[in-house]
Amino acid sequence: MPEYGYASDFLTHFAGRELRDDKAYEVLCKIISDNRLLPRGSQRDSEGNVKSNPAKPFSSNDLLSPEIVCFCDIPLHREMLEIHTRKYSRFGIAFGKDWLAGQGASPVLYLAKGSGCTDHRFLPGHRLRWTNRKDFFDLAAGDWLNEHGKHGPNALNWPRGENMVFWYLLCYCKFFDETLPLEHEENYYMEREWRTIGQVSFNDADVQRVILPNEEYKGKFIEWCNQEGHAALVDKIQIIDTGPRKDSSRTTGD
Repeated sequence: MPEYGYASDFLTHFAGRELRDDKAYEVLCKIISDNRLLPRGSQRDSEGNVKSNPAKPFSSNDLLSPEIVCFCDIPLHREMLEIHTRKYSRFGIAFGKDWLAGQGASPVLYLAKGSGCTDHRFLPGHRLRWTNRKDFFDLAAGDWLNEHGKHGPNALNWPRGENMVFWYLLCYCKFFDETLPLEHEENYYMEREWRTIGQVSFNDADVQRVILPNEEYKGKFIEWCNQEGHAALVDKIQIIDTGPRKDSSRTTGD
């Protein structure tokens, strides 16, 4: 694989996850028309709530479900993006990393489920002292959330440390199975995800790149931009043809 650098100058949101190309393109145009990126599944302005599912282990990535907008920190080159676009979409909108950080974006904390770790509650030599991050975090996060519940649901009543751990550590954790091939849909490590909790509002000047898969969609997008008052985006188009992605029958998505 050619070397293009380890990270990108931009953070890219790929629109219309798992949709057919025509529907993903419509989602991209709607994002630009609305000048906002909403959390997946949301149809309204969102400052970022968090839903809890106590029946799920923390390592499932479903115990806490914050309203997030996701971006990938992957260089904008075909060879680097192939895995990501096969999973998600071939249509993207990219912003400067510094600008998005100012909007609250930050990298997630990836946790390899099988990675060994020490439970310091047990003395050296104890059979339970050496464990793995999946089992340890499942138990520890459950304990922490039970204790945290004493403060009630209103974050205004939480101590600063509780706010920090809940919003900016637990809500940014993402477990992955390190034994899976890199291209596997559940090997999330290759996504190099940054996320915001809540929506991202922007204007055309904030957009650095619009990612399209081929000349056909470039022509359609230029025509649309000129009709809808987004001519400033025409010079920001970048074609990255990663080839056809897997078939999908879905017709709605983010």
